[in-house]
Amino acid sequence: MSGLFREITGPYLFIVAAFLLFLFYSITSGWRAFLGWVIFLSVQLPIDSETIRPAVSDIFIPFMLIAWALASARKIESNSGEIGAGSAQSRLLPWILLFTALFFLFGNTIAFINLGYLPSWTLVNKDVGLLTLVIVFALSEYYINNRDRLLTLIRVFIYTGAVINIIAFCGGIARYVFGVSNHMMRDYSGLRLVGFNINPGSYGGWLLVITLIQFSLLINRSSVIGIRRWLQWLIMIIGSVNIILTLSRSSYLGALAGFLAAIVFSRKGSIKSFLILSVVALLSITYIFRHSQESDVDEKFQAGVYASNTAEQRVNINIAALDMFMESPANIPFGVGIGTFLTRSEELLGYRIQIHNTFLWILVEMGSIGFIVMLAMFYRAYADCRVAARTEWVGQPIAVGVMSCIIATFGWFMGDEGLWHRHVWFILILADSVYRVFCQEIELGKQIGDPEQYAQFVERPAFVMH
Repeated sequence: MSGLFREITGPYLFIVAAFLLFLFYSITSGWRAFLGWVIFLSVQLPIDSETIRPAVSDIFIPFMLIAWALASARKIESNSGEIGAGSAQSRLLPWILLFTALFFLFGNTIAFINLGYLPSWTLVNKDVGLLTLVIVFALSEYYINNRDRLLTLIRVFIYTGAVINIIAFCGGIARYVFGVSNHMMRDYSGLRLVGFNINPGSYGGWLLVITLIQFSLLINRSSVIGIRRWLQWLIMIIGSVNIILTLSRSSYLGALAGFLAAIVFSRKGSIKSFLILSVVALLSITYIFRHSQESDVDEKFQAGVYASNTAEQRVNINIAALDMFMESPANIPFGVGIGTFLTRSEELLGYRIQIHNTFLWILVEMGSIGFIVMLAMFYRAYADCRVAARTEWVGQPIAVGVMSCIIATFGWFMGDEGLWHRHVWFILILADSVYRVFCQEIELGKQIGDPEQYAQFVERPAFVMH
């Protein structure tokens, strides 16, 4: 713990103060505690541990659970308390529960058979981690039960995320332009921007979510955010520059796929918006390099982006993982067990490392069955958003943004073992919430029989049926 307290300096003092204030504010409200989980998604405690990566967000989970339990015990009705019913049932939750059951039933059992024990990485990082994520997803169905809650969630996410990104951006400027080392950079003095994360890839994955949702709101001319458009574009540019400064190639791939997807999915978007954003972001990076006090900062940056040693390492990891997967026919349907590759990696590669590809990791350690269920889980999320994305509903830009986030995350998955990252589950929560709230408002429109107010729903009821 001494290492933790040594690291809480500089920008971390601000984030710790903000956390303590919001924690006190949310103690008596499960909904505010849920917002706290969202606000601090990109903040990790500065403990570099292979077994556990504690996140500030998880501290809000007990308060969310307590409020839910108390409300359920008192049987509070939907319109009179913290929590309510009435929204459509989740179509995504059954797939998540199926994936969770397979993970524990086959993933843990086969790992124990192959290794003779369950590694601490499996028990703490994956088992406990998955349980907390599933709990938050289940609670989201309870807390996000109407349009106001959904829009509030998006606003809070964008506003607070912008503050976090601006702080990280200032840290990046301090390092690149003035050569000042700070906690926003990896290893304090490196060139990779990490923000309040430990790993730049993690920060890059979260950046994809917030920038793509805001991009979708902008190109669809949504008024959900409620601030001037030029300011929203400025925040977008800062987020895009931050993605570049992470030097995360998986984040670059995800950004390219996600922004193009947002343009394709949006009926009002155009390639022009993406090109302008890209040019401005690249010009900003060029300006930063030219005004740097380090004459070779651009060479160091390029060396980090094009580093061949890490690419070769990933190839070797993937080959070793596939070789392990093909050792036995039984591995094909059920996998080798969760944590087996990490445990055996030292004997296979000479160093201890995890598979840095989410698709390959699930295929190798959960087999083809687990892999198919994971894909079905994300397809369900994508299809649910597609229902709302085809309408003129106020949440249509959010649905487009979430669909783009799913595509971007798939690109990001290619270079990161990221399924347990909390921002990935936030995408699933948004997808599920958009669908449930949308269906709830369709049903409400039918009940009150107001064709003018609910025309956008009444004209397209078939989308809900598919």
